[in-house]
Amino acid sequence: MSRENKWALLVACCGLLWGATAQAQGGEPSAEPDEASEQPTPAPNLSARAGGDRPTIQNRFAPKKKLLYANALLMTHVRDDFYNTWGYGVDVGYFKSERWGFELRGARLETSLDPAARDLQLRLGLVPDARPQDWWLQAGARYSPGYGKMLMWRRFMMHFDPQFALHAGVAIAERRYIPTVTMAFSLMSHWRWGIKARVDLGMSVQGELRERGWVVTTGFAPFLGAGWGYNF
Repeated sequence: MSRENKWALLVACCGLLWGATAQAQGGEPSAEPDEASEQPTPAPNLSARAGGDRPTIQNRFAPKKKLLYANALLMTHVRDDFYNTWGYGVDVGYFKSERWGFELRGARLETSLDPAARDLQLRLGLVPDARPQDWWLQAGARYSPGYGKMLMWRRFMMHFDPQFALHAGVAIAERRYIPTVTMAFSLMSHWRWGIKARVDLGMSVQGELRERGWVVTTGFAPFLGAGWGYNF
């Protein structure tokens, strides 16, 4: 065999070998699927209660369910009736659940004529038709829609409840009994050892029988309280 024929035969063999290799690489895929590619990636558990990838919700620092509490109160009552009024008292309440609570309240009021009314009394001997109020006795309910906490000064955590309060009762003004209803937005804060602090921003509606008949009056009645509670 001549030298040229040998080189032609070698080139032909290399071409056949290259063609067989390319057909094997581009042929049908393997019947068995790749286990790593077929296995789905698990989705992260985003449920906070299930304890997934997100941190779980911290338990309440001071639960209100079955909470019995008592507060000492300071208050004022602002009306357009020629009187200056401030008072002090106590309330006792019980939360049946985290949302609903019931309360009894009593307050002693110190009422005096304002400067304009004192001037009329000294010059003309006239006094307001409204009587000075001495006591408030009320029963009511509280509703708490939620619970929150706030970081203060990077190290102190304050826990609090926004609340809505509704009270009804009577105000005693000398010998008169005045029906009284108060509606308030309240913020109760929780501290260590069962200590509570609360502020009520309330509006009052009263119906008083005066010399000229029944008169409906409104006023501003904020309360500031601090006390202690115990969960049964």
